[in-house]
Amino acid sequence: MNKLTDAQIRSVYKAILRFGNIEDRFEELIADGTLPNKNVSTLSKCYEDMLQKSKEQVAEYEEKKTAILKELEADANAEKEANSKLPPTADGKSHPTPKLQAFYAKRREKKAILIDYRGVKNLNAETIINRPQEMKLLKSFIPEENPMAFRFQKDPKPVHGWTCQWTSIEDTHLLIGIFKFGYGAWTQIRDDPILNLQNKMFLETAPAGASKEEKDKINKRSPGAVHLVRRADYLFSFLKDLSTGGTETRDSSSALRDIKKPPRVRKKINKSSTPDTDSKNGTPKPNGRGSHSSNGSPYSQPTLQQVLKKLPSKPAAHAKHSSHPHQHPPLGPKKMQQHTPPRHPLLRSVEKDLRMWESRGKGLEKNVWTYKLKVALIHIGEQIEKVSKNNSHLNRELWEVAQKSWPNHGVKADLIKKMYIKKSSK
Repeated sequence: MNKLTDAQIRSVYKAILRFGNIEDRFEELIADGTLPNKNVSTLSKCYEDMLQKSKEQVAEYEEKKTAILKELEADANAEKEANSKLPPTADGKSHPTPKLQAFYAKRREKKAILIDYRGVKNLNAETIINRPQEMKLLKSFIPEENPMAFRFQKDPKPVHGWTCQWTSIEDTHLLIGIFKFGYGAWTQIRDDPILNLQNKMFLETAPAGASKEEKDKINKRSPGAVHLVRRADYLFSFLKDLSTGGTETRDSSSALRDIKKPPRVRKKINKSSTPDTDSKNGTPKPNGRGSHSSNGSPYSQPTLQQVLKKLPSKPAAHAKHSSHPHQHPPLGPKKMQQHTPPRHPLLRSVEKDLRMWESRGKGLEKNVWTYKLKVALIHIGEQIEKVSKNNSHLNRELWEVAQKSWPNHGVKADLIKKMYIKKSSK
């Protein structure tokens, strides 16, 4: 029960990439299927071990790189001094500086630092460390009570060559979307009507039977998922500069002020890339941040995590999000209806909500299903608490009956009740 499979370890890794620090939301992520139904302490240990191993791997890499750079810098300075004593060349050009070039090449080098954890390979150590910090930084800028009020203190560098108008307003909405749905949840961000990015994020791929012209037309639209990853990474670094006053960037850029720079060679700029990226094959440079995108469903309602945080305790309030909060999809095959668990008479008023749980979201997109799942939890929880007031035995009995309809049979009645209490208390 406490041993995690490779797939379950990867689910923890993916949750880190999307939400950053997941220590305070294990139960929520277990309930919606993002994380496996395992003991919370087991998942917490996996997260902590993964983070610790990442820190050790990064520290080891930086230590080795620092030692190599120190040696190369000494060679470059010696080369500079030696060249200064040489007579000018016949053609008037500078003397060759291979050691200086080697120093700069090593300093620019940026390799993805990957770890293996319990046999699971190629986990990005820098992303595991940086994503929680990035999401924490983002939360410090965006007001939780009114995310749409977020604005930059100064505008970030503009994008160039995208096939839609993209200004600092779209940048703020992109970050608000990451705050709401998680990093890489591009589909949910695009389809949230409040963010108004429906016609500015091009996530579709050309259909199989499309002609070459059609494929080129669709694939050349930007921003796509790759562009959004790069832009989000740049905006994170921009927020970091705002929070530190840009001191880190200035300090790092002045580290080589005593070494003569070689002549600058102009490179062709990929106009679709953002200021901090340069990619030939459409993938972001390994910069310590993940490049995983989400395959989330197109739906504008909040995810399970946002529902638990934001959803009001009264079911009537959900009418703002959906004109038919009590309308549920059909159960589908008759076979499912024939295996409906026996109902308690006191739960007849929430029969539709129990059937919603039993449907397991069949035929629904993930975010639609997540939202309806939580709306049903509100209705069922309020009914149970109302009819079993001051009767703990009846209360437990009703929650156990309701638990039989919960889509994930491994979740205990106490945990379902705890989720309801956590939401209704806000």
